[in-house]
Amino acid sequence: MTWTRSSTQLLEVERELVWPVLADLPGWSRWDPDLVEVIPSGDGGDFVPSGRFRGPAHAKIAEPFTIAERVEGERIVVRQPVPFGAMRLEFRLADAAGGRTEFTQHVTLTGPLARVMVWIIGGDVVHHFPEKCAALERLASPATA
Repeated sequence: MTWTRSSTQLLEVERELVWPVLADLPGWSRWDPDLVEVIPSGDGGDFVPSGRFRGPAHAKIAEPFTIAERVEGERIVVRQPVPFGAMRLEFRLADAAGGRTEFTQHVTLTGPLARVMVWIIGGDVVHHFPEKCAALERLASPATA
């Protein structure tokens, strides 16, 4: 089974200011409410998810994530193995009119347990997208930097 969702929002800040915040993996927990911490290691690292159930479950079963693709200033793709499948999480930035940034999140869960993984993490990744956008915008704004 494959489950996929895309979300896009305009951020009121230039892409050149958003990219450093997005590219700072250890800082992801500053703008992503689904994460307590990101621990980089080599070409990837470990996520420490938020939540009383999700965090401990992830710690027991999750393998490290890998950076599947990184295009400076434009895109980061993370691949997180999940039981019998994987989660692919892509963040894209594009210039938009008026010095704004189009921010897109694309989430794909694959494997026979994809529906379970949607319940555990995928649904929140999509549901919390507006919060992520607001925090990215705030952290990238010149007044905050």
